[in-house]
Amino acid sequence: MIAMDVKTIRLLVTLFICWLPVVLLVNGCVNQPTVPQDYFYRLPAIHPGSPLDSKLIDGAVLVDQFDADGVYRERPLLYVDAERPLEVLQYHYRHWIQIPTQLIQDNLVDYLREVNISNSVERYSSGRRQDLLIKGRLHKFERLVNEGRYMAVVEIEMELRKKSQQGTIKHTKMYTSQMGAQGPTVHDSITAFGEALRQIYENMLEDLKGMDK
Repeated sequence: MIAMDVKTIRLLVTLFICWLPVVLLVNGCVNQPTVPQDYFYRLPAIHPGSPLDSKLIDGAVLVDQFDADGVYRERPLLYVDAERPLEVLQYHYRHWIQIPTQLIQDNLVDYLREVNISNSVERYSSGRRQDLLIKGRLHKFERLVNEGRYMAVVEIEMELRKKSQQGTIKHTKMYTSQMGAQGPTVHDSITAFGEALRQIYENMLEDLKGMDK
């Protein structure tokens, strides 16, 4: 066996102590688990089957940003297991690109413009002329999971304020829609959210047509 003097031993010990943290750090970086990817979703554009034959409103239509409480004002997607219907959960890495109340406001404005409800459809701002004001409160906006099947559940309390010769006519109603997703992915469920909103918008238009009767 080759004998080592004290200085050599001390040098080797010093080198070991200096390099040990580096080795441990590199090993930790190599073995570190992959960070999950974040996903962000927008609502699909909702195109009416055909525009209205005649405009429902002669003047300006304003759509206010919808109200909501609690987790419905946050961006993470929500889901509910059908076996525990009172428990609302958030996905950790799946988010809307904006808060749902703002997404729905923008989505509804685009829909009303395309359906040709009026010559002027805008987002609400204080002081602007309004012949029809649309307000809403979001009560449900979640993905229902039921034994491998998925459904978009949307519930909105709509308030329509329409000016007429007799004054302002007010109509308030809860609109609910549940649409099954065509597949198991979250993207499939986002498409179902669009179809659920389409049904609500169409029902709202039918109610608007009857407000003067």
